[in-house]
Amino acid sequence: YDLDGGIQVTGSHNPADHNGFKICLDKVTVYGPDIQRLRTLIEDQHFASGRGRQVPTPIIGPYQEFVSRQFGRLERQVSVVVDAGNATAGPVAPSIFRALGCRVTELFCELDGRFPNHHPDPTVPENLEQLIGMVKQTGA
Repeated sequence: YDLDGGIQVTGSHNPADHNGFKICLDKVTVYGPDIQRLRTLIEDQHFASGRGRQVPTPIIGPYQEFVSRQFGRLERQVSVVVDAGNATAGPVAPSIFRALGCRVTELFCELDGRFPNHHPDPTVPENLEQLIGMVKQTGA
């Protein structure tokens, strides 16, 4: 998409009450001193006047097609276990791997912001236990 910027509402792998925005301008993420300047503008209510517009745009299908074009189908079938931790990769990642020709086992791919199975933070070893077990069980 040919856009001037974007905003993603995300909590990343933080607790559910720690949502925020990831902001990009011209495909560059705004962070550090730049995000602090933006914060000051907002706190001082220094806004430009005018009206924007909302353009609902499907992104999942085009993203899946983009990945398929980049990689094509794999030369041999690979077993993959996707543990989405009930987070946003769940509705997308399994179908992408299947389109590449992978045999996919899904773990916790249903969206649930309460994260009932484990928190979706892969840097915490305990959050990987079920994934590791399923990889061993399936030979992925």
